[in-house]
Amino acid sequence: MRRGMVYALLGACIAGWTVGTPGIVQATPTTDASGNPAQPVAVELREPLSVRDAVRLVDAANAQPAEFVAHYRVGRQVSTAGYTLEGTRRSTSADAVADGLGSVVAAAALKIRQDHRLPAATRDRWLDDHAAAMHALQHDQPLISKLKVRASDTAIQRLRADKSIASVTVPPAGRRSTSPAAPASPRAAAAEAAGAVPWWPYAGHIETTCCWGAGNRGVYQAMVWTQARLDALKAARGDPSNVGYEADAVYYNGDGATYLAETISWGTNLPDAYLDTQFADPQEFKVRTIGTADAAQMTANSTNPLTGDPEGNYYTLIVSADGEAATDTATVKGTVVHRAPESCHEAICQFSQDDIPSHYFIPNQAHQVPGLTPYPCEAAVEGYCDPYLDGPPVLMTIELSGQQRSFAFTGTVGLRVSLGFTGNTFTQNVNIRTFKPDGVQLSSMTLLAGSKAEHDLPALPVDGTYRVRLTPGASDIGAVTVTLSSAVLGSITIDGPTAVATIPRFGQDAYVEFQGTAGQRLSIGFSGSSFGDYLDTTVYAPSGASVSSGLRANGMDSDLSPLPATGTYRILLDPKLQFGSGTGSITLTLSSVVNASISVNGGPVSVVTSRAGQDVWLDFQGTAGQALRITFGLNTMGNSVDVTVYQPDGAVLKHALRLGNDSLDLPALPATGTYRIRLDPDMFPSQGVGGITLTLSTI
Repeated sequence: MRRGMVYALLGACIAGWTVGTPGIVQATPTTDASGNPAQPVAVELREPLSVRDAVRLVDAANAQPAEFVAHYRVGRQVSTAGYTLEGTRRSTSADAVADGLGSVVAAAALKIRQDHRLPAATRDRWLDDHAAAMHALQHDQPLISKLKVRASDTAIQRLRADKSIASVTVPPAGRRSTSPAAPASPRAAAAEAAGAVPWWPYAGHIETTCCWGAGNRGVYQAMVWTQARLDALKAARGDPSNVGYEADAVYYNGDGATYLAETISWGTNLPDAYLDTQFADPQEFKVRTIGTADAAQMTANSTNPLTGDPEGNYYTLIVSADGEAATDTATVKGTVVHRAPESCHEAICQFSQDDIPSHYFIPNQAHQVPGLTPYPCEAAVEGYCDPYLDGPPVLMTIELSGQQRSFAFTGTVGLRVSLGFTGNTFTQNVNIRTFKPDGVQLSSMTLLAGSKAEHDLPALPVDGTYRVRLTPGASDIGAVTVTLSSAVLGSITIDGPTAVATIPRFGQDAYVEFQGTAGQRLSIGFSGSSFGDYLDTTVYAPSGASVSSGLRANGMDSDLSPLPATGTYRILLDPKLQFGSGTGSITLTLSSVVNASISVNGGPVSVVTSRAGQDVWLDFQGTAGQALRITFGLNTMGNSVDVTVYQPDGAVLKHALRLGNDSLDLPALPATGTYRIRLDPDMFPSQGVGGITLTLSTI
């Protein structure tokens, strides 16, 4: 019953479970509910309260509510959900608070539902846990464990006298400034170069997107540490008992418009978590930060031997109101922090460590919003790192029967993307499916057991986040290395310089464009190839229709039919994988034909090709019933010449291969008119470049 409930609540959230009108941003209040001078106060409860009771407690103390924080268990970890009112006039009713907390719990459940690296049993249990939390919020059951308020001295005394409150903390005044500057981490980089273990997560990603409820947008970060890196984080300050970590996303606001407006709610499974303030942020940058005040409670990425559940996979999630801008950019970094005083675990007591520079995962505003950007995967840890577009090959491991793996990438309309699969240890076939941003399937393929393969996606139809899902056989486990690549793009000019197409990544394709004119006859020569196999080549017209296709290799050429239209044509180069590595380079020569004419009994005609793969066309006037012979001599074009003679109606009269120093007798001509002789030289040994003499005579 609870699993059905979570799906229903997820649907409600996506369809519009929101906190209502976001309200007007104003300066953080400096008075309590009665207008008396107030200061920020952190309240920890002895036992969880329902949302309604927590609101009553704040009202009874005559304090100004700033944040309601709930804790709920997901598997073996405790997750946090917060509803913040700092700096807003949003409603403080119990229903509004419950909706705000519910929006982030539902968003966290949605991310779990989308994470197909989780075993199905784990995913179902964790969704049940989120359903229980949402049920508790909807039915006013105890879940609130912490509060933040602004309270006068009198209100603070009332709070301290309340027996349901365990502690009331007034943090010290002042707050550090969070700076988005400097895309480097010189000390950390030097330490890593010297052999020190980095303290930041080895893998993760950030996704900034819309549609987490009507009018809501959000930012989601996922991150994971190895044991060695987590030990390095805990030891970074030399005091493992007082060290924390902040996941920072720095959004550009220099144009005065933001993609994310005021924060509504936030969630995380980091221990001892807090939502950082934006108090000292510069106007042109706004930082969205969730951190842990006690990294000592964190665990490294591992699998629980009893339940099979993954552990140490951390996330942060912020739901915000809809900003004014449709796009934005962000820098993403991690920061070591400490508590001052050490006993205070609230956001205002967390200070960055000046002698440990932040580590920039995505510098220079390179995170495009909306979109998903992976952290560069810095450690060769099998089975976790996700492939990202044009990133390194990544080994994806499935250790449990029934498990799936998926990864996401951000694509733009028209982009051509390929998937490469190597090192496949699965003993059964693997189903590979790619889904569009709206969840509808874009393409699918079957990766045969133990094989290597590549798969070319259709041109992406829309901008957004695409997901690729790997589903092995029901009882199968194994691993496969995945390479995700965009196509190599190039161009070539008819009768201009050659173009070298280089494909450095397994499974990758290349597209070479040229401008063509309707009616042109062209040839493509292929030479200098370092591929160990054929290339599947296709030429596409401006309409997208194929005008030529076939397997080509070094020393071959492709002769195109007369071009059907004027416009941009594309040559697709798709390496075959049976014998080669799928990588290499090849030289293309794009040429118009050499046109000439010859007369019956008119004497020899010499023609010359100067470009690899170039053809020669000779016209002659023939009379019905004539019996003719073509004599070839002085051939320097190649080992042989492919000869085709066309009738006036375009039908083939005769086709033969000649060594170049012999003759070809034609059948009696069927009609009077213009006949055409096409000479297609062998590419060996001189790439079809050279000359030949023809004589056309009656027999």
